[in-house]
Amino acid sequence: MRDRGRRQDLLIVLLFAVLALLFLWPVTVGGKTMLPADSAFQWQPWRSYAAQVGVDVPHNDLLNDLYLENFVWKRFIVDSLRQGQIPLWNPYILTGVPFLAAGQHSAMYPFSALFYVLPIHAAYGWFTALHLFLAALNTYILARTLRVGRIGAVVAGATFAFGGFMAVRTVFPMIVAAAVWLPLILALIERIVSRLEAGESGVLPVVPELVAGALAFGMVFLAGHPEMYYYVALTSGAYAAYRLARMAWATRAWMRVLGAAASLAAMAVLGLGLGTAQWLPNLELVRHNFRDGSAGLSEVRGWAYPLRHIIAFLIPDFYGNPTHHSYLDLFSWRRIPVTDNALGQPIHTIFWGIKNYVEGGSYVGILPLLLAGVAVLRRRGRHVGFLAGFAALCLLLVFGTPIYALVYALPGMNQVHSPFRWVYPYTLAVGLLAGMGCDALWSSAGDGDGAGWRRWARRLAWPILPAGTFAIGAVGVAGLGLSLLFKERAAAAAAWLLPRLAKAEEAFADGRMFYSYEFRNLLILALALLLAGGVVLALRAVRRRALWGALALAVVVAELFVIGTPFLPAVDPALIAYRTPAIDFLLEQEGLFRITTLVGGSEKTFNANMAMMYDLHDVRGYDSIIPRQYVDYMELIQPQGELPYNRIAPLFDKYPEALDSPLLDMLNTRYILTVKERSIDRPGYTLVYDGELRIYRNDDAMPRAFLVARGENIPDADARREALRALNPREVVILEETPRQVQAEDVPAAFSGEVEAIHYTPNEVTITVDTPIPCFLVLGDAYYDGWLAFLRPADAEDVELAEEAVHIYRANGNFRAVEVPAGRHVVRFKYSPNLVKYGLYASFMSGVVLLLAGGFWGWRRFYREPRVDGDVQRVTKNTMAPMTLTLVNRVIDMAFAMLLLRILGPVDSGQYTLAVVIIAWFDILTNFGLNALVTREVAKEKSEANRYFVNTAVARVGLCLFSLPVLGAFVGFRQLASPLPSATVTAIILYWVALLPSNVSASVSAIFSAHERMEIPAVITTITTVMRVTLGAVALIAGYGYVGYAAVSIVVNAATMLILYGQMTRLLFRPRFTVDLGFQRRMLIASYPLMINHLLATLFFKVAVLLLEMLADDPRVVGWYGTAYKYVDAVQVVPAFFTMALFPLMARYAASDRDALLRAYRLAVKLLLAFAVPAALAGWALSNELIAILGGSQYLPESADILRVMIWYMPFGFINSVTQYVLIALDRQRYLTGAFVLGLAFNVVGNLVLIPRFGYMASAYVAVASELVLLIPFYAGIRRYLATIPWPQLAWKQALSALPMALLVVLAPPAYRPLTIVPGLVAYAAGFWLLRGFDAQEREVVGRVLPLGGVRRRLRAAVDALARG
Repeated sequence: MRDRGRRQDLLIVLLFAVLALLFLWPVTVGGKTMLPADSAFQWQPWRSYAAQVGVDVPHNDLLNDLYLENFVWKRFIVDSLRQGQIPLWNPYILTGVPFLAAGQHSAMYPFSALFYVLPIHAAYGWFTALHLFLAALNTYILARTLRVGRIGAVVAGATFAFGGFMAVRTVFPMIVAAAVWLPLILALIERIVSRLEAGESGVLPVVPELVAGALAFGMVFLAGHPEMYYYVALTSGAYAAYRLARMAWATRAWMRVLGAAASLAAMAVLGLGLGTAQWLPNLELVRHNFRDGSAGLSEVRGWAYPLRHIIAFLIPDFYGNPTHHSYLDLFSWRRIPVTDNALGQPIHTIFWGIKNYVEGGSYVGILPLLLAGVAVLRRRGRHVGFLAGFAALCLLLVFGTPIYALVYALPGMNQVHSPFRWVYPYTLAVGLLAGMGCDALWSSAGDGDGAGWRRWARRLAWPILPAGTFAIGAVGVAGLGLSLLFKERAAAAAAWLLPRLAKAEEAFADGRMFYSYEFRNLLILALALLLAGGVVLALRAVRRRALWGALALAVVVAELFVIGTPFLPAVDPALIAYRTPAIDFLLEQEGLFRITTLVGGSEKTFNANMAMMYDLHDVRGYDSIIPRQYVDYMELIQPQGELPYNRIAPLFDKYPEALDSPLLDMLNTRYILTVKERSIDRPGYTLVYDGELRIYRNDDAMPRAFLVARGENIPDADARREALRALNPREVVILEETPRQVQAEDVPAAFSGEVEAIHYTPNEVTITVDTPIPCFLVLGDAYYDGWLAFLRPADAEDVELAEEAVHIYRANGNFRAVEVPAGRHVVRFKYSPNLVKYGLYASFMSGVVLLLAGGFWGWRRFYREPRVDGDVQRVTKNTMAPMTLTLVNRVIDMAFAMLLLRILGPVDSGQYTLAVVIIAWFDILTNFGLNALVTREVAKEKSEANRYFVNTAVARVGLCLFSLPVLGAFVGFRQLASPLPSATVTAIILYWVALLPSNVSASVSAIFSAHERMEIPAVITTITTVMRVTLGAVALIAGYGYVGYAAVSIVVNAATMLILYGQMTRLLFRPRFTVDLGFQRRMLIASYPLMINHLLATLFFKVAVLLLEMLADDPRVVGWYGTAYKYVDAVQVVPAFFTMALFPLMARYAASDRDALLRAYRLAVKLLLAFAVPAALAGWALSNELIAILGGSQYLPESADILRVMIWYMPFGFINSVTQYVLIALDRQRYLTGAFVLGLAFNVVGNLVLIPRFGYMASAYVAVASELVLLIPFYAGIRRYLATIPWPQLAWKQALSALPMALLVVLAPPAYRPLTIVPGLVAYAAGFWLLRGFDAQEREVVGRVLPLGGVRRRLRAAVDALARG
């Protein structure tokens, strides 16, 4: 039965996919686009070419936002990504605005990837189809969660997905993207509360729902529409409050109620965290929006539905439709195009609604409304009362009743000017009630029970309500048919009504047209009533539930498709960004400039945002977020009457003085566009193009960047506004703070306001200036937090080292200005908004927490304690859990490094790296190799655990105290020889303090390892890693730098120690404090060789950091080196995991079976080389991209150059890593010591000799050469103590297989090298397979290594089998 149900669910999923494709067939597989590109041909200059391209009347000009806003946003994103830039700043409108922060482009929404891989015009159809499918599917999941039957759940899904709200709001992809997740969120709220209500305890059982709910919430935030945050949050919050209250009433189990509330709160907070990348910078941006406080409660309520809009809930086209450009005339039975209205005005569309069609989209179909009524009357369905009540509440808000004041009072809602969007949760509630109505109809139990109003309610639900619906429909059809016999009288009645209905005369020419048009709408209503009533009445005649369900679904879909599908455009993609000669003229002009238009009325000449399609800069803009400072500036030029429509207006001919404003000149407005019928007859304007448009050049337009000799501080806003009205921007720049630079008293004649050169990209502007006096450089782009400025001499050889940060002033109310000294200099402006960085980091950390929560749930759900003889399972647990969590920790650390490196910069990050390297050596000294000793000895005799733990902990604390004077001597020597910065010394001291709890934690971890409970310290370490990077991020953002991060390590290490100690006392034993100094001395003697080898190995890898810091002149070198080395550290996890898994087996084979050890070693070398060779090639090819991701441009190209060399350590280093452990297994620690001494000596001498001569790059080459040098004694040791290794036989197949990949990445131009990685890896894999890189026995082992056969088929067991063979 369960399998049958799953098959039915899969068929339903397929059905939703088919319906979504059918709904959007022309714009998915039909070759058309949803973009209403034909709308542009109603405006000049495109209108002049409308006939030529076959456009008469645009299909649906109400969807212009999809073209004017969303399309240009998506195009900008894709273009930026192609150019290797993040679309942070949009320079094309409004003198520039933050772009990524704005959010409505949905750039970070995961499913926006469709726009990045498909042609943009095609992606819109698929994106919309996907989200209609998701809307139906998620509503189906919610309905099934509420125990609605499959038929009802399908009806609910179809109603929500294809109903009026979703169908008409495809003009707003960001709204659709956010809207589809509410049903899933509600379903997960219901599942969490229901499970805990049923008696399950704790948070663990509901972790899957919590994780899924957080992901859904995160999707809403990443979709990027701030208003939708409110609708989703308020609806989810209302439902959660209702369910918790009901749970409390039913169970009185207050702790479980609190647990449910905590789970829901965690879900919401983690979802909020996932979306931080979008909402955090957006929150900052909307604080500067012109909308803030721009409309009061009464005005916002005025934008709600008027009462008469109730008709549209039943007849969606009653007030017209933007796609209706003709009508069927019932008098001539011909389709008549719309041309004029009763007022004699030319029109092309029938529409007389007060709310536009998109805002008024509320139709869900007659049958769903009827079924919803049945559900309410029959009171069948979980929470039917809440759904009905919430739907009614939404209607009260939609119609702007006084109750809307409760919503308006919420924080931020004063910027939400769309009460009509409460139709969104109303639509979902009606869909769910319709599904419950289906169930109620099929449930006959209790039909005769009850008395009074309940009995009458049941009878009203069936058969009275459906019969009445059917009868009204039948009467309506008959009445309409009868009216055809008296058409003239009907037309006369319509003519009498026409002037008495608001706005009707604007849409209809006469009574005949009114009657003919509304006849169609009333007929659709009558047929819908007839079909809806008939379907419900047919219930008792159709005995098969599936057949009735198919009939009901067909009626619902037919209703919604008839209304919805014609609304959507299906346009020829060739019309997109159509270029006319006037546009070509503008594109041919040199230099940076902006345009605007001059209009006389409502014409939309070169409509706002259209310039962005052609990479032209426009002073106008169309966006819901327009900075208040820019609005204030533009209102000094002329009144901004289009702000209610989210627009900066063009120039109006009724304000001719605007053309003469110096403020217009300062905007770099070089060209004014107007229609042919209008001209500019004013001094300073020259007609330069006269075609489909007239284009005038503003001869007084100022350049994008210019120099001004004098700055004036006017802190008062009103005084500043008056000063701007009289400003000559060529002579004075108005500031809002006192200038820091001494201004020149006299301006020499040689002073010119012109800049020498300007290089312009969206996120960075570089300007070269040459001035005889100190002055101000003014850049005619918008001032905004996040822009940084740097100044350097123009002849500086080392650009980055010579640059100094300079202060940016807000200039002339809107622009950027910096002070420049006399001489020739280069000023670089860079947009680097911290809130975007912080938001991305917070989103990443939230994702990590969700990943860890899911992983912990999976571990507890599927893991079982091993049997006494379950060696393989125990091995798997003790290997895979630490390995997996270590990988997670590495990923977290790399993500944190992306934040740390950007905040600290190369100099401070170098000092941080130095402090960490120094303290790592002392960490080895204080640990003294005791971990391996304790693990080995306690594993042999568990009863000795207390003795080893107490004495190793005491010994380590003693070693820490002993190390302090050593550390002091080292630091003192450095201060005398080559002083370290005081911050670095402080960080080293703080890290030393952190060693104390860290060493105790190491002792506890060793005890857990000995008891084969390695997953415990691994999990705790991961938790505290999250704590460390979270607190570290706070410290960095607060400005405490790497010293603050070092202080955080004390707190985190102490917390780790306490948690580990607590778990040890709970799970293993409670320590007894018994100190044995003799025993400690014997332990230290035994572990001394391990400590020496570990110290030598660490010095071998990291001594270059200390030498570079001492020998390199540039303080950034260590930062560059450390950044590149982070990738080397990251890939070290591969051989580390490998040897962790193999070492116990190697140790056993070394004692009992040398041949097995040899076979295991040879396979390990082949496997590691098979990974290392292509990985090194990929790292070489992607070095620039890897460094750009990790540290940003301030580490380029130096860190990339270092990485390109150091990455080749991998083949040698990987072999050395496994060889080292083979020698340890053979008990050759003393030999290892000698080998490391040789390698370290070569490393030190090589760096000392070559760095002064060849610079920091020498250290990268020495690092690779040192690995090769170390391999020589390692190989000699293997040959001496184990066997001769045929190295060519082990490595030639990997090398030959890598040859095609090497040719691809080396021969490809640098810009295209990243594109060669995937084909190169495919070629490598194919070559390795053709060459049979592993023999038959090895292939069998490798197959067993892959986790296809369950957790038991892991690396140790596989190698064990090979060795035995």
